[in-house]
Amino acid sequence: MLLMLTLLGSLLAIYLRLETEGTAQRWLVRLPFSVYLAWVAVATIANSSILLTHLGWGGEPGGAQFWTVVVLAAAAGIGLWAVISRRDFGFGLVIAWALFGIFSKRTADTATADGAVEIASATGMALLGLGLIYLLIKGR
Repeated sequence: MLLMLTLLGSLLAIYLRLETEGTAQRWLVRLPFSVYLAWVAVATIANSSILLTHLGWGGEPGGAQFWTVVVLAAAAGIGLWAVISRRDFGFGLVIAWALFGIFSKRTADTATADGAVEIASATGMALLGLGLIYLLIKGR
């Protein structure tokens, strides 16, 4: 987990300093880097959850469902921040894809479906989708 946090911190520091000019740099430098950072962010969130579960944390106070919704909202919020403030289509798509994966897994497995997690992931996908559409329209 320490290595993941170090990698995430390093990538985030580079991302915030990364300035690209021109179409070639946006496609060949910024896009791959944004996708990589977003996937490392998603993996860090997943690894944190696994570590906390392994350590025996049951989600107190609030319960596991509450904290899952909080984490999904935070991931969607970070994705929206990247889309709106950094005009980063790739980052937003990765977060939306991860939320879609959670949504589809939870809805396919009726034993784990509880409603709140599915609603949170669908809402995050919808907000990111709107942000990406806004970015496309604004870019034209």
